[in-house]
Amino acid sequence: MNLLHPQTETEKQKQQLLIIMLLAGIGYYFFIYLNNKREEAKTEINKLFQQNPTINATDLDVGLWKNKENWEEYLDSMYLSSQINLFVREMKNSIKEKQKELEKEKENKKQVRERAIKEIEKTCNDTFGDMKEDLPSVQKAMEKFTKKIKKTPLDDLSLVIEEAQNFLYSERNKIKRLYWDVTDYNWADRWLKRNKESFVTAWKKMKSNLGEEPPYFDAKAIYKISFPPSLWDELTQEQKELAKGNGHDKLILKDEVKDYKFSELITEWEEKVKANPVRGEQNTKSNELDNNAIFYGAPRTGKSIMAEKLAYEADVYPLVTIQGSTLTPRKIDTDASVTLLLKFIFTISSITHDLVNNYGFERAEDDGEVKYILFIDEADQICTNNFDPPRISSSQLTFLKECMGSDNKLEESKNLWIAATNHLDNVNVAVYQSGRLSNRLCFSWTLGDFMRYADDAGISNQFPQRWIDEKTLNDEDNKWVNRFNKIIFDKEFLPFWDKFISANPNAEYEPEQDEEEQKMNNQNNQDDNEEKNKKKKIKWGEMLELFWRLKDSSQLEHFEGNFVNPRQPKVEDAVKESAILSANQISKTIDIRLQDLDKTATRIEDELKTANSTFSENFNNAIEQITGLLSEIGSNMK
Repeated sequence: MNLLHPQTETEKQKQQLLIIMLLAGIGYYFFIYLNNKREEAKTEINKLFQQNPTINATDLDVGLWKNKENWEEYLDSMYLSSQINLFVREMKNSIKEKQKELEKEKENKKQVRERAIKEIEKTCNDTFGDMKEDLPSVQKAMEKFTKKIKKTPLDDLSLVIEEAQNFLYSERNKIKRLYWDVTDYNWADRWLKRNKESFVTAWKKMKSNLGEEPPYFDAKAIYKISFPPSLWDELTQEQKELAKGNGHDKLILKDEVKDYKFSELITEWEEKVKANPVRGEQNTKSNELDNNAIFYGAPRTGKSIMAEKLAYEADVYPLVTIQGSTLTPRKIDTDASVTLLLKFIFTISSITHDLVNNYGFERAEDDGEVKYILFIDEADQICTNNFDPPRISSSQLTFLKECMGSDNKLEESKNLWIAATNHLDNVNVAVYQSGRLSNRLCFSWTLGDFMRYADDAGISNQFPQRWIDEKTLNDEDNKWVNRFNKIIFDKEFLPFWDKFISANPNAEYEPEQDEEEQKMNNQNNQDDNEEKNKKKKIKWGEMLELFWRLKDSSQLEHFEGNFVNPRQPKVEDAVKESAILSANQISKTIDIRLQDLDKTATRIEDELKTANSTFSENFNNAIEQITGLLSEIGSNMK
């Protein structure tokens, strides 16, 4: 039977049936089977992508789907099952290869990142050694950079490594206090950088002198940070503990400070500055000075108290106190060529870094400074070195001229600076000219200050009128008034005064007499004795000097009120008084002796008169007896 060329009707029917079946099979293949095959292939391929989420079709070789836009379009263009099966196998193999490639690449990236982490760890170890375990800031930074390396593209890892190394070197320099090698923010930092060579030389000399690298550049002066109440409350507990461990603390005023009275000039300055305790600007048109000041006067007259009071009541900036003597270069400084000026600027930079790094203070945006009040106490004790006597090595604070008074205000501090000294004459006058420590404020008590406190204490009515009438004192008496302050007046002078005035009403006393004076008085007449025993008036200065001599010798508690004049007369007065006393004594002695001689002469004269009378009578009797005897002898001879 030839279906291609059917002869019979039956063959024709079979041929037609075969053709229909063939067409149906072709239709099924193309419209049902082939579509299903393609969908199965797509499902299988998509499942492979799902199983390998890090791989996308774009990561594969586009040559797999020839010139088509994507693999799905290429799959839809296939009409043979074998082609589809082959394509699925090729896609499987390509995805597997790509997965291996990615895993290898991932392993390589991991190794690259691990090498980067090891590199910064090595830098950290080389920089800090075992010390890094005690440095929380370094540990936190290492954790941060480690996380950053894991997320940064490999091409950018070198930038992260450089950033980490720069941070570690900068942190090391901060810890080592090599501030000339860290980022400069303000005038003091820039000054250090301009003088970097001097500091590098000093650092090398320190290492050479010690035979090893010191733990840090030890050239700053000792300072204390006192935090006003609001600033102290803002510190964390950890910062408070750190502050106390470093000798800093919360600023607290003593109760008696509230009763302090200062001169009108000091009070005006305080009220002006308290509103905003910064240096401020000088106004040449109105002759208004800036706020910087120099406090001077006798010891313990309230200079330090005023600085503390200002910072406490303003309650906006910390008070940083530098003890003047600690600015004097020590032997280790001198051996390393650290001058007084280098030491001072380095200390200023250290204060700023301390406040920022340890206590979370922020730098001002305009000048990079941290706001604080600088108080240099006992400034007259600052010397250029510690081996010459102060009279030779006194700095006279001339180093401050290098930090203030220039035309470029950007290279000067905007913070409030105050210096305190007991001896203004030991300070170079240029230091307290306008534009530097512009305000000269004297804290020594005057007689007027003393009287005001006496009025408040209710004792001025016990002063003799002669004291009240005396409006001024001489220099010798005034120096004792200058030494007073509120605490000494209340706690020590008032008890002394009660005993003094009780024992010496109206400030008068009877001077004690020694044996010779008593003997002389006994020899004088009654009028002379009355004049000699008359009470003496105690002078202002004598009373004040007695108080201070008892206090200085720790004898106040033993004082019972008995007044002993503490003053030794001056040489010329002593000579004059001695001459007068000697002349009086000689005159009185001569008078007494003359009186004695006169009495003796009278007595002798009386005795002579009596003797002469007796002698004359006896003589006459003897003559008569002799005459009688001679007459009797003459008669016998006859």
